[in-house]
Amino acid sequence: MLKGSISLVTGGASGLGKATVERLIQQGGRVVLCDLPVSKGEEVAKSFSEGNCTFVPVDITKEADVENALSITKEKFGKLNHVVNCAGVGVAFKTYNFNKKRPHSLEDFARVVQVNTIGTFNVIRLAVGLIAENEAMQDGQKGVIINTASVAAYEGQMGQAAYSASKGAIVGMTLPIARDLASQGIRVCTIAPGLFNTPLFDSLPEKVVQFLAKSIPFPQRLGHPPEFAMLVQSIIENPMLNGEFLIGRTFCKMILKIVALHLTLQAVTTQKCVWNGALIDYIYLKRTFCTRLTGLDMPLATQDSFGPASVLEIQNSTLPLIDRNKFSQTLGKNVLYLSIRNSEVKNVTVDAFKDFIKLVHLDLDRNKIAQVNFVKNLNSLEVLHLTNNYLSRVTNESFPKTLQKLYLSNNQIISVGFGDMRNLSLLDLSSNYVTVIDGAFSTLDKLTSLVLSNNDVKTLSPNAFTGLSSLLNLNLSNSNIYTIDQEAFNPTPLLRSLDLSQNRIGILKQHTFAKLQLLQNLDLSSTQLDDLHLLLFSHLSQLEVLNLRNNKLRILKESTFSNLTNLKQLFLQNNHLQSIEKDVFIGLGNLTKMDLSGNSLTVLNQRLLPAPNMLHNLNLAKNLLTILEPIVFSSLSELTHLDLSQNKIQHLKANTFFKLKQLQLLNLNQNNIKYVEEKSFDGLSNLITLNLSQNRINTILSGTFNDLNSLRILNLSMSSVEIIRPNAFGTVTSQLDLSYNYLKTLYKNTFTKHSTMKLNLSYNKIEKIAPGAFAQLVFDHANGNDLALDNNLIVTLSKNAFDGIVNITVLSLENNGIVSVEPRAFGEFFMHPLTDNKMRLSNNKITILKSDTFLGVYNLVLLDLSNNLLQHIEPKAFYSLETVKILNLQHNKIQALTPDTLNGLLSLKTLMLNNNQIKTIYTGSFKHFPGLTDLQLSQNGLEKLNNSVFSNLPNLISLNVSFNKFSEINILSLLPLEQLQILDLEGNRLNYFNYSMLLEHNLNLRFVTLHDNKWQCKFLLEMIKTFKSKTIDYRFNKTGKYDDENIEGISCIDADLVVVKQEPNTLDAVYNLSKTVKDSIEMLLKNTTQSEMYWSKIGQKETFLSNVTRLPEMQMENSARALTYVNADKSNLFVQLVVVISSLLTSMCLTMLTYLVCRRLRLNRNVKRQHSEMELLNSYT
Repeated sequence: MLKGSISLVTGGASGLGKATVERLIQQGGRVVLCDLPVSKGEEVAKSFSEGNCTFVPVDITKEADVENALSITKEKFGKLNHVVNCAGVGVAFKTYNFNKKRPHSLEDFARVVQVNTIGTFNVIRLAVGLIAENEAMQDGQKGVIINTASVAAYEGQMGQAAYSASKGAIVGMTLPIARDLASQGIRVCTIAPGLFNTPLFDSLPEKVVQFLAKSIPFPQRLGHPPEFAMLVQSIIENPMLNGEFLIGRTFCKMILKIVALHLTLQAVTTQKCVWNGALIDYIYLKRTFCTRLTGLDMPLATQDSFGPASVLEIQNSTLPLIDRNKFSQTLGKNVLYLSIRNSEVKNVTVDAFKDFIKLVHLDLDRNKIAQVNFVKNLNSLEVLHLTNNYLSRVTNESFPKTLQKLYLSNNQIISVGFGDMRNLSLLDLSSNYVTVIDGAFSTLDKLTSLVLSNNDVKTLSPNAFTGLSSLLNLNLSNSNIYTIDQEAFNPTPLLRSLDLSQNRIGILKQHTFAKLQLLQNLDLSSTQLDDLHLLLFSHLSQLEVLNLRNNKLRILKESTFSNLTNLKQLFLQNNHLQSIEKDVFIGLGNLTKMDLSGNSLTVLNQRLLPAPNMLHNLNLAKNLLTILEPIVFSSLSELTHLDLSQNKIQHLKANTFFKLKQLQLLNLNQNNIKYVEEKSFDGLSNLITLNLSQNRINTILSGTFNDLNSLRILNLSMSSVEIIRPNAFGTVTSQLDLSYNYLKTLYKNTFTKHSTMKLNLSYNKIEKIAPGAFAQLVFDHANGNDLALDNNLIVTLSKNAFDGIVNITVLSLENNGIVSVEPRAFGEFFMHPLTDNKMRLSNNKITILKSDTFLGVYNLVLLDLSNNLLQHIEPKAFYSLETVKILNLQHNKIQALTPDTLNGLLSLKTLMLNNNQIKTIYTGSFKHFPGLTDLQLSQNGLEKLNNSVFSNLPNLISLNVSFNKFSEINILSLLPLEQLQILDLEGNRLNYFNYSMLLEHNLNLRFVTLHDNKWQCKFLLEMIKTFKSKTIDYRFNKTGKYDDENIEGISCIDADLVVVKQEPNTLDAVYNLSKTVKDSIEMLLKNTTQSEMYWSKIGQKETFLSNVTRLPEMQMENSARALTYVNADKSNLFVQLVVVISSLLTSMCLTMLTYLVCRRLRLNRNVKRQHSEMELLNSYT
C-alpha cells in the first residue's frame, strides 16, 4: 500500500515526524514534508533523492498555509493517500506556582491547544477533501489519517495540564472523525506514544534521561523514532484498523472493551500465562516470543480457557511448525479469523487447521511457507493471505472452492494454475517471477480484480486473459512487457481500470483497446511510447483518466483524443512534446485537469481547448515557452489553477489572462520575465495567489496589480526589482514578498492605501525610505502583521519614514547598519491595540537616541535595541512609549544611568542592560517604572550600589547583577526590594554578604546564585545553613542547584576544610589535594567504585600538601555517607609516609591504615576546635 503512495507529514523536520518521513520513503512512497519555515525541513527534504520528498513551510494553525501545502501536493503528485499529524508543542507549568505566587500562563495554555488540537483538526478537515478524490481500492478504502496524541492524554503528570488537555482532545475526536469519514473510505487512527527519544529530550541532562529510561519495566530505554514510524506503516497497511487508539505505555497493560480485548505483552518470559476468556471476543497477542503454540498448553492458556473467542492474532513469534496439536477443538470451532504473521512458520501439516470448521479469514503473511496443501479442506475459507513467503508454484488443487480473495504477492512463484475456484473475486500475484499466464485464469469467471505487477510476463498473447469475462481491474505495471497482441484484452470487455505503466511497450496497435468500451482508467506512463495511433483511443468513450506521462512522445496529432468525450484527467508531463497540432484536444469538453509540464513546448499560439469546457487545472511548467498569446487561454473560463513556472517567458502582454475570470492560482516563477505591462493581470478578479519570484523584473509599473481585488499572496522575491512606481499594488494583498531584490529607495506613495498582513522587504539594498512611502498602509489581521526590512543598507531613519502605518504588530529593521534615528522617525505609527507588538532595531550601529525618537508610536510592547553602539540616551527619547513592557538594551556601550535616561516607560516590566559599560547608576534612575519585575545588569563594570538605587522598585521579582566587580554588596540597596524572589550574584568578587539582614526584610526570596565568588568556606556553610532553614534554593556552580543533603563544587579559599561528596557511583568536588594524595585516594577507590573523580584546579597542582583536610571513609552501603577528616602539620613526616605507603597497598589494607592514622592524629588536636568544626559539618550534612 505504500509503494507509489503520497503522504503528507506535519512536523516532519525532526523527531517522530522525521522518522515517519524516512520510513514512508524507504517503503516506496513519496512525502510532502510540512514544518515551520525556521525548521530544518528543507535540509531533510534534500537528503532524499529528487522527487521523493517535497518541503512546504507550514504553520498548521493557519488555514492558508495548509491549503497551500495541499495545493502543492495536488499539483506535483496529483493525489494524497495518507496524512500523518506529528506537529505539536508542549509546555511544563503547574496550574499555580505557590512558591512564586504565579498562575499558569493562559497564553501558553491557549497556544498549546491551538497548535496540538486545533492545528491537527485544521489539517484533517482540509486534507480529507483531497483524499476523497482518490479512486477507491478493492475494499473501498481511499486513504488514512494518523494523529499523534500521547500517554499524557490518559495519565498526565504534574505540569502537563495544557499538554494533556490538547492530546486528550485529539483522542476524543478520533472516533467521531472516523465515523464522519467512513462513508468516503477514509480511516482515522491515533497513536499515543510513551517516552520516545526526540529533540524534546535534548535539553535534559543525561542523568535525567537515564532515570526516565530506567522507570520503564522493559525494555529499559526510550523508544526510538523509527519504531514509531514502523507503527505508522502497520496502521496504513492494516485495513481493519479504524477509529482506534494505539497506546504506547511504559508498562504492560490490558485494555478491556465490551467486544474486544487487546493484550499487548512485551517480552513475556514466563512459560505459562492463563487468561479466562469467558467474555473475550477478540484476542491480540503481539511480541510474545512464543517457542510453542499448543492449544491450550501454550504460554497463553490451558485447555478450554479461550471460551467463545472468534479472532486470534499472533505476531512476531517463533513457530517453525504448525500442526493439529497446536490447537484444541474448543478453540478451533469458534475462531472465524486466524492470523499468524511474521512468526517464522516453515511447515504447516495438512490437517493443521482441520478443527477450524468456521474459519473465514486466514492470514499467514511474512513467514517461510513453501507449500499450501493445508488449506484445501477449509470449506468455509473466504480470504487467504500468503504474501511474503517462499511459494514457488500454485497448482490446480491448492485452494478450496469457497475462496473469494487470495493474496500471494512477494513470493517466488514462477507458474500458476487455478482449478475450480469460481467464487474468487480478487487475486494478487504481484512481485513474483511469473512469466507465462496463457490459460492460467480460464476458470476464474467471477474474478473482478487481478494484480500481476512486478513480474516478468514479457508478452500478452490472445489467450492471456481467457475466461476473465467479469474482470474489472487489471494491474500489469512493471512486468517487463514489450509486446501486446491487439486481441489480448478481448476476453475482458467489462474492464474498468487497466494499468500498463513501467513496461517497455514502445508501440501499441490501433485495435489494442477496441473491446474495452467501458474502460474508465488507463495508465500508460513510463512505457517508452514514441507515437500514438490516431485510432488507438477511438473506442474508449467512457475513459475518465488517461496517463501518458514519462514517455517519448514528440508530437500530438489532430483528433488523437477526439472520441474521449468523458475524459476528466489527462497527464502528458515529461515527454518530448515540441508542438501541439490544431484541434488536438477537440471533443474534451469534460476535461478538468491537464498536465503538459516537463516537455519542450516553445510556442502556444492557438486555443488549447474549444469552448465550452470544464478545465480547472492546467500545468505548463518546465517547458520552453517564450511568449504567451492571449488567445491560448481565451476559452478557459472555468480554469482555477494555472502553472507556467520554469519556462523562458520574457514579456507579459496586456490582457493575457483576461478571460480567466475564475483563476485562483497563477504560478510564473523561475522565468525570464523582464517586462510586465500595466494590464497584464486585468480580469483576474478572483485570483488568490500570484507567484512571480525568480524573474528579471526591473520595474513594477503603477496599476500593475490594481484589479487583483481578491489577491492574498503575491510573491516577487528574487526578481531583480529595482524600482516600484507609486500605487503599483492596488488595495489588498495579505502577503507581499519583495525580499532578495535590488530596491534602493522606497518613494512616496509606494504602498499608499494598501491593505496587507505581511510585507517582506528584507535582503534588498534599501538606503532611503521617503516620508509617505507607507502612507495609510493598513494591516488587516490581528496576528502576524509583519513589516520586515532586515538586512538592507539603511543608514538613517528620517522623520516620518513610517508615518501612517496602521495595525502593524511587528516592525523589523535588524542588520541594516543604521547610525541615526531622527526624532519622529516613525511619525504617526499605530500598532495593533490587542496584540503584543514588537519593534526590532538590533544589530545596527546606533550611537545615540535623541529626544522624541519614538514620538507618535502607539501600542508598542517590546522594543529591541540590542547589539548597537549606544552610548547616550537623551531625556525623553522613550517619552511616548507608555505601553512598552520589555526593553532590550543589551550589548551596547551605555556607561551610566541617570533619572532621565529611561523616562516615559511607565508600563515597563523587563529591562535588559546586560553587557554594557555601566559603572554608575544614579539614585532615581528607575523611578519612572514602579511596575518593573525583572532587572538585568550583568556583565557591566559595577563596583558599588547606592543605598537608594532600587528604592522605587517595590515590585521587582528578579535582579541579576552577575559578573560585575562587586567586592561587597551594599545590603541597604536591596532592602527596599520586598517582593524580590531571585537574586543572581554570580561571578563577582564577594567574600562577605550580610544575608541575615536581607532575609529579615525580603521575606519572598526563593533563589540565590552565589558561585564563582571568593567566599570563605566557613562563612559559606553558615550561609547555606541559613538558606536551608528558610527553604531558599541556592546554586554554587553552573551544573545546577542541589538538594538539601548534598553539596557539590563549593570553591573555597581556606585549606582548612574541603568538602567531599561520597555516593555509590559518584565522587565529586575534591579540592586542594596534591597529586600524591590524589593517587592515594584513587587507590582507595579502585576496588569499591567505578566512579570518575573530579579534582579542583585551585591552588598549586603538584605541590604536596600535608594539610589534608578530609579523606573519604570508604563504605559499601549505598545509603551511607560517612565523612572523616585529617588535619596534620606540614612537618609531620609520619602522615607523608602513610600517604606514600598507602599508594602501594591493596584497597582494604589502605582503608584500614588510613583510618587508624587519621584517628590517632585527631586525638592530638585541639579538642575544642575539632568539636566546633565537627558540629558545623554535621549540621550541614
